[in-house]
Amino acid sequence: MTDGTGEYAATGLPEGRLSIVVSAPGLHPMVHQTLLQNGMTARADFALHGRPQGRHAKPAQVINAQS
Repeated sequence: MTDGTGEYAATGLPEGRLSIVVSAPGLHPMVHQTLLQNGMTARADFALHGRPQGRHAKPAQVINAQS
């Protein structure tokens, strides 16, 4: 789970190959793989993208909000 700004952290993971899987409803999941070594900090940033719903779905409309 991420916090309100999308940040996440995990500690106590074993050394070796690490797969990070991220997902959210209505968005394409993503996987990041890395080699985690003792004392090492690994960083993985993600940008999830929407997926069409149904056979003839139109792309999502982007709305820019300004304050």
